[in-house]
Amino acid sequence: IRELVRSRGLGDVYKRQALYTPVRFKNGVRGVFAKEEKAELKGLKLDSCYVDIGAADQEAAKKLVQVGDTAVYDTPAIRNGDKVISPYLDNRIACAVLLDVLARLEDCPNDLYLVFSVQEEVGLRGAKTAAWAIDPDYALAVDVTDVDDTPGSEKCGTVRLGKGPAIKIMDSSVICHPDMIQKLESQAKALDMP
Repeated sequence: IRELVRSRGLGDVYKRQALYTPVRFKNGVRGVFAKEEKAELKGLKLDSCYVDIGAADQEAAKKLVQVGDTAVYDTPAIRNGDKVISPYLDNRIACAVLLDVLARLEDCPNDLYLVFSVQEEVGLRGAKTAAWAIDPDYALAVDVTDVDDTPGSEKCGTVRLGKGPAIKIMDSSVICHPDMIQKLESQAKALDMP
């Protein structure tokens, strides 16, 4: 018999996609996210999932993790030529892009804030807090979007992997300001960027 750790989500957890994904607690303890044997994939709930940390019993489990400890997905990033492959890359890659911008930036005549915020998937809570605190004249959100050149895509193929950044015009949560769209398009043309 093993002692299994029950979990709750911090933000949005896609249970089916997270199944059998390695996780790591802040103290370094590793485990794997799994479902109860009889739990159905369709409509899977966190109540029927657990984290297996390899503990033989409750006493051993309490030595490894405590109630309230948090874990993150512990998946590697793999380089494939000039591409990076990894699950859960969207926010990680946005942070990498901002850090690259900061490293390349020489002089900036304006006050510039780079915000790495939390809870984007559950209502942009961290970004909203930062926006109220900073009160910027302009704000630019850096995130990922789906590419249109995958098999079965219903889109027109304007966003393609490796062909430069995308400029969001609108989606179900935002209509972007036309002046910002124009500035980004002009900058892309000046840099000969598709």
